[in-house]
Amino acid sequence: MPDVFDEVHRRCRDGEPVALATVVATWQSAPQPPGAAMVVTTDGTVDGSVSGGCVEADLYERARRVLDTGRPELRRYGISDNDAYAVGLTCGGILDVFVERVDASALPALDAVAAARRDGHPAAVVTCVAADAGSRPAADAHDPPAAADHAGASDPARRLGRRLC
Repeated sequence: MPDVFDEVHRRCRDGEPVALATVVATWQSAPQPPGAAMVVTTDGTVDGSVSGGCVEADLYERARRVLDTGRPELRRYGISDNDAYAVGLTCGGILDVFVERVDASALPALDAVAAARRDGHPAAVVTCVAADAGSRPAADAHDPPAAADHAGASDPARRLGRRLC
């Protein structure tokens, strides 16, 4: 989120909610790693990227809905090598993207991160993302291979958490 943080912080400080779409898990050759982010503002401005393809078009519509409803969404975009170009991805692979509304209620955490960044200290805002025990994110194509399911690897929160620790 570093490349969209300033925009999220500024908009929230000005009292404007934004929708933040963050890659929370990837399998195979996804175009962006976990942590890649895209912001959609109430005026329709987009900043950042999660894939560079048609995934952004779908995420834009989802982000607008999340801004309106306040209900977050976890979405899986999966693509076989044969279908990679059909959805605008530059490569095959699977990515899970979490879309959430960020508003003034997040300002204390965002202010703390901004201060830490200004002082040259590492900081993070972490949102725990997990599907219900019996459900998985909605999929467009293939699920991740069974080999990626070891030690909770299929749980986006655990995969991202391991990268942060």
